[in-house]
Amino acid sequence: MMIDKNEATAIASHYISISMLQSDEEWILNEPATIEKSYGWVFFCGSRHHLESYESDENPVGAPFLVKRENGEVLWFGGYDVEWILKGYELGFQCHIGDLTVTHVRDIEQTARYLNQLRLYNIIPELAYGVEWRIPQYYDLQQIKTLLRTVPVTFSNARILTEYETLYQMRASNCCRYEIREIRQDQLPIKSSQ
Repeated sequence: MMIDKNEATAIASHYISISMLQSDEEWILNEPATIEKSYGWVFFCGSRHHLESYESDENPVGAPFLVKRENGEVLWFGGYDVEWILKGYELGFQCHIGDLTVTHVRDIEQTARYLNQLRLYNIIPELAYGVEWRIPQYYDLQQIKTLLRTVPVTFSNARILTEYETLYQMRASNCCRYEIREIRQDQLPIKSSQ
């Protein structure tokens, strides 16, 4: 289902109204700053007070997010530079969190170094005081090398879009082949404190 700009604007408005329920201030779209791309629209939002008091026209003001043209899904960009994050998106790294599966390794040392830069972790559930705690255990370089000896190997909950430069370099170096499977926000386990 492809959407048009009016539908995207309605989705964006609804998204910020739901996302900012806990805020003491009213959040609105900075509609003049909207950027149209072939794959969707980048909207900017902020508090009414902040947007109405900002005087410069040089840079778009507000927190950016993408509404995808193909299905109306929202991808929050957070505090990252819009041009930088869009470059990653356009290179094919189109989700924040995903399962990163290494399917073939040509150079185990180089592959392990790239993967180590991603700060990959495994969630180890621990039961204490009647509560299940989900504590991240970060892989070190040696653990990654050991795991790479038997491919395919999947690293769950890898940061994709914000780490696209490392993933792109890993792909370009041809040290390995990998696949990414998006994990949608509603599929993520309960967040742990990190």
